[in-house]
Amino acid sequence: MQSTLRSETTYLTYEQFLQMKSEDTHAEWVDGEVIWFMPPERTHQEVLRFLSYLLEEYLHDTGLGEFLFAPFELFLTRSNTSREPDLIVVLRENLSRLTEDRATGAVDVVAEVISEDSVHRDSVEEFLEYEREGIREYWLIDPLQGHKGITIFSLQDGSYIPVLADEEGWLNSTVLPRFRLKREWFTGEHLPDPRPPSRRCGDKVSGGSARNRPLPRPLSCEERRTP
Repeated sequence: MQSTLRSETTYLTYEQFLQMKSEDTHAEWVDGEVIWFMPPERTHQEVLRFLSYLLEEYLHDTGLGEFLFAPFELFLTRSNTSREPDLIVVLRENLSRLTEDRATGAVDVVAEVISEDSVHRDSVEEFLEYEREGIREYWLIDPLQGHKGITIFSLQDGSYIPVLADEEGWLNSTVLPRFRLKREWFTGEHLPDPRPPSRRCGDKVSGGSARNRPLPRPLSCEERRTP
């Protein structure tokens, strides 16, 4: 989540908030209060670009659904709150929850990237809201120096439970089959290059190395061809 603007508190009804809001507005509506956001910082943008690339490739290859990124509204019906998550994933069977303006209710995956002043908001307030809404998976990415990198929470019996890494350090999504991430990707000075030449389907393996350290893709070329 981006950093908030320190300004005078604004209270509106949800209808007034929608009338005020435009495509260029970065704001959320919580308990009648409008929360304004500053443009995201560089690290925040880099993390979102990285995740967006992985999800774009994965969802294109599998056809399982769609993903969207901020600013795009997610209206949480159980808490009567309008949020703008950094990323959301909606599987094909739930695309009816999407309109041109917003997503409503329990989308399948939500991802938030923590910024300096969003730690409590992302890890407590929104954590509880997404859990109550029934969102099946919550990715909490913490790229701040010395922090954990990423935690994937899976909804089990109405409560979020952290997904444990396997023996090779992979965090496997419980919602997106064969999609996986590594905590270490988000704790280094640089993100890995999401497009290593040796992993491009249909391309000949060429010399040279990827920028930074190589990144195993969520699906190999062979896996993508598997029905």
